[in-house]
Amino acid sequence: MGQVTKARFGFVETPREIIVELSDSIEPDKFKSSLEAAVNNQKVKLFWVQDRMGRSYGIALDNLAFVEVDPQAGDSQIGFGSA
Repeated sequence: MGQVTKARFGFVETPREIIVELSDSIEPDKFKSSLEAAVNNQKVKLFWVQDRMGRSYGIALDNLAFVEVDPQAGDSQIGFGSA
């Protein structure tokens, strides 16, 4: 597998996070720019993200605490050892 861009979304007042492996057609810089524009636009309530499998996720911007974008995520890791 090649490089995978992952986006991790954290929300206020909840310990849960959402991690999405972004579609291969989404460039990390364009993703960050469009997310920033959506956050700055007071009229937008949901930010839609499509993953590598074609599933769409609506992220509630009112409850968004942070977003981490990792364009160097690589292959998924399984197990307890360090990489």
